[in-house]
Amino acid sequence: MHSRAAMSLIEVTLVILVIGILAAVAAPRFAESYRSMHLQAAAKQLAAHIDYIRNVAINEGRTTLLVCDNNLHAYGSDSVDFPERIGESIQVSIPGTYDPTFTLAADFDSQNTVGFDFEGVPHVGAVPLVDGSIVLSADHHQFVVTIAAGTGKTSVARLPTGGGGGGGGGGGSPPQYQQPSQPETPAP
Repeated sequence: MHSRAAMSLIEVTLVILVIGILAAVAAPRFAESYRSMHLQAAAKQLAAHIDYIRNVAINEGRTTLLVCDNNLHAYGSDSVDFPERIGESIQVSIPGTYDPTFTLAADFDSQNTVGFDFEGVPHVGAVPLVDGSIVLSADHHQFVVTIAAGTGKTSVARLPTGGGGGGGGGGGSPPQYQQPSQPETPAP
C-alpha cells in the first residue's frame, strides 16, 4: 500500500467550485443584510437628531423646529446646530449621507414640520402633535421613526415587509406604522 501525500487536481478543483457556489449564494444575502443594517443606522441617527432638537428646546427654553423635505429626502433644523459642529445647523440628506437609493417620507399630522416647545412637547403650528412619523425606505426594507404625541419621545421600529405598498419614494404620504393589536382576553 502506498500513502497519499497530496490532493489531486480534480479534488482541488471541486473544493474551489464548492466554495465559489457557496460564495455566490451568500453574497446577495450578505448585501441585503448590510443594506438593511445601514438603513436602520440611518433611522437611529434620525431619531437621535430629533431627540437632540427636542432637548435643545427644553434646555434653552425655546421653540425648535424639525423640517422634512419628502421630495429631497432630507431633514434639518435651522434653529439647532449639530452637536459636534457648533455654528453649522443640522441639515441631513438621507441619499447623500447614507445611500442614493434611501428615501425619507415624513408626516406630522399631514405637515412636514414639527416644533418642540420649551417643555419638549411636539406641535404642528399651534396645535399639539397627534401623529408624527418618518419612514426611511430602501427596496423592501422600511424603518419608521415615531414621535410620540404629548412627550415628543422618539422610537424606531422596522416595518413589516411584504406586498402592498411602496415606501416613501412617491412623494405621497408615508405608510403608517400601526401598533400591533393586543390579544383579546376572554370575559370572565
